[in-house]
Amino acid sequence: ARSLNEIARGAKAQSARDIRQEVNLKIGDIKREIKDQKAKASTPIESQAAIIFYSDTPMPLVKFQARRKVMGRSKVTRTPLYGVSVKVKKERKVVKGAFLATMKNGKVGIFWRQGKSRLPIAERFGPNISQVASNDTIREKIRQQVETRYAQIFNRNLAFYLSRQ
Repeated sequence: ARSLNEIARGAKAQSARDIRQEVNLKIGDIKREIKDQKAKASTPIESQAAIIFYSDTPMPLVKFQARRKVMGRSKVTRTPLYGVSVKVKKERKVVKGAFLATMKNGKVGIFWRQGKSRLPIAERFGPNISQVASNDTIREKIRQQVETRYAQIFNRNLAFYLSRQ
């Protein structure tokens, strides 16, 4: 169980680094969305497993380096008109019809109006972590890391337990 949990911890960190290369998120935000279920020593060896889960909840667009951007000026009052730009993957893109706002409870987000009137508004979201992690290249990197490290970690832990007797 100790070897499986150690490998799962390494795979979790490696997948967070790989996801970070694909999308423009902070590593801490990614790690918060990755959960693991540890293997227990009390279960029989044949059925022991350590499992990594990726969250399905979409990430708010504000986490993707959101910036308020001057889109132009009002024709009547000449005051600046603002929009929002985000950097989800490699290049920065403007989100049409969106605005950056702070709610009464302190939550900052990128919102857009659902009709012509002021309310209701809805928050905009980016991709979720499970979508990004399902990429074949990320899965292959994690699989290779698990295969290369498993024998090494298992032998080290076996030597440790044998030396204690």
